[in-house]
Amino acid sequence: MIKIKSILIENFRGIKRLQIDLNCINLIIQGLNGTGKSGVVDAIEFGLTGEITRLSGVGTANISLKSHAPHVDFRDMPEKAKVVIDIINQQGEIFTIERTVASPQKPSINPNNNEAQRILSFLKEHPEFALSRKEILKFILAEPGKRAKEVQALLKMEAVEKVRTSFQTLCNKMQRELTAKSNEVNHSTKNFLNHLQLQELKQELVITSINKVRKSIGLDEILSISSQTKLSEGIDSKISDTKKQISKKDAQEKINAFVLKITQHQEIVKSALNETKLAINEIEKSPDILNNISKQHLYETGLDLVQEEICPLCDNEWDIEKLKEYIQNKIEKNNHAVSIKNKILNGCDILKANWKIISDEIIEIKRTAISLNMTQEAEDLGKLVILILSDIKLLDSPFLNVENILKFVDNPYLRIDDNIQHILGTVLEEVKKLPEVSKEEEAKQYLIIADERFKNYQEKKREKDIYSIRYNLSKNLSDIYTSISEEKLLHLYSEVEKEFSKFYGQINKEDESGFKANLTPNQGGLTFEVD
Repeated sequence: MIKIKSILIENFRGIKRLQIDLNCINLIIQGLNGTGKSGVVDAIEFGLTGEITRLSGVGTANISLKSHAPHVDFRDMPEKAKVVIDIINQQGEIFTIERTVASPQKPSINPNNNEAQRILSFLKEHPEFALSRKEILKFILAEPGKRAKEVQALLKMEAVEKVRTSFQTLCNKMQRELTAKSNEVNHSTKNFLNHLQLQELKQELVITSINKVRKSIGLDEILSISSQTKLSEGIDSKISDTKKQISKKDAQEKINAFVLKITQHQEIVKSALNETKLAINEIEKSPDILNNISKQHLYETGLDLVQEEICPLCDNEWDIEKLKEYIQNKIEKNNHAVSIKNKILNGCDILKANWKIISDEIIEIKRTAISLNMTQEAEDLGKLVILILSDIKLLDSPFLNVENILKFVDNPYLRIDDNIQHILGTVLEEVKKLPEVSKEEEAKQYLIIADERFKNYQEKKREKDIYSIRYNLSKNLSDIYTSISEEKLLHLYSEVEKEFSKFYGQINKEDESGFKANLTPNQGGLTFEVD
């Protein structure tokens, strides 16, 4: 907390020269319109911060500090327009701050020590003490949805919303990743259960199913299952070639299930992509949306880079607050484009999850083709996997080629064309020609495949658990930050409400001494009610 000891104003606003000794007490300025009352307030604000609120912001048109702060007789000599303020800190130390309109952000301060720099930094970040009547009315009349942002901007709290948004963005990203990993776990679980012919994944059921087969070929029973358990433990190493053999039953089931999936599941996936399709159609109708999506990152990055009165992109000189306000307005107007962007990204996440599962299934069928010496078919399936992986990469950057993304949305399994369908049919026919194996060989194949699918399930489960932890951490961070910031803001709004009512009532005590204001946060806005 600092107090003003004295102020000297020269050639500033409507004042030629004025020396005021406040001696650290309150000052009331009284006079007719045009006598310079506001000029004194402007001089105090300028001396402490290097700015004049009334000469900046919306509605000030071509008014500028350098052109309109000097006295009219010194309009072309801003170096002659100056304010000198003597201030006292809580420890009783006296500091002298001198500013000229020619160099408002380069004050002279004496003594110039660490405490002096701390005071200047604090004053620069907290100019809220100087509110004009226009600004007070602006906060009363503003739309609720904009008022909260205006109050927060006034109190230099833009960083609060920026951090909250960053936490929420991280949380949303982790949630999408967790959803994708959960889908992979579900798929690997289903494959494992189908092989064991079980309806649910319970340890006792798995043990019973595995031990039934192990017992049939004279292997010891498994008593429990852990991450280290090998379901095929004990199979003679001499018959390791069995691993290269094909389980006729399993291969048939695998191919039939895949063909059924790409014919029946397509409509389910397409239904989940309805919002994505509408979003892409909107971009096709209004190409500017795509342009705005690409600009959003530029705006957000640009806002972070604004540190001085020079635009980081065009190098033109700006009033720093006007520049920030201008960029912030761009970001807010771009909200619709951001909504379109999120719908498309969500759809791409759904497609990526499906394509990842499909590529894994095709790789399994490719291995079957290799074991059957179907070289050409295996090669074609390998090429298909490469294409699918390139599609997944494309889905990571959907706005570089929206037309291709729309093709995916219209036909989620567009890569599975007639040629691939024919290859799948050919491999299936060859599988059917395989001779029936002995009960012992069938049991060994069963256990080996069970092992492979169990390991796949474990791997997918570990990945999901990692992303579950990441999501929970990011959500907790977001929730805690939101909760604390809302609590602080509520307290702040309460204080503003009390002081606004108190001072407004005092200023207008003749007819509104009982004036009350109610500042209430609500969903997406800040209601300011006055009686």
